[in-house]
Amino acid sequence: MKKHFGTKNVKKWIDSNDWEKHFVGFDNLTDIEKQEIKKAVTQASGCLFVRIWEEVSKLFLDYLKKSKSSPYNFFLYFCKERIPKR
Repeated sequence: MKKHFGTKNVKKWIDSNDWEKHFVGFDNLTDIEKQEIKKAVTQASGCLFVRIWEEVSKLFLDYLKKSKSSPYNFFLYFCKERIPKR
């Protein structure tokens, strides 16, 4: 069962430039301004990707922790403090 959408959909949306449709007046900008906006969107998405990665990592570690057949007990001990409790 999939519990998280991961980073694929966000990356695909940014790379497809569909976000430009939601940016009012984007078509009226100069090429330099468009490049600057695209760079800003890519840089701003970094925070979102870090947050998604934290969520996915936590789900993965929780799965390993709760799985009865997990061969990664030592791995869990090692990563115990890696993800802070929230």
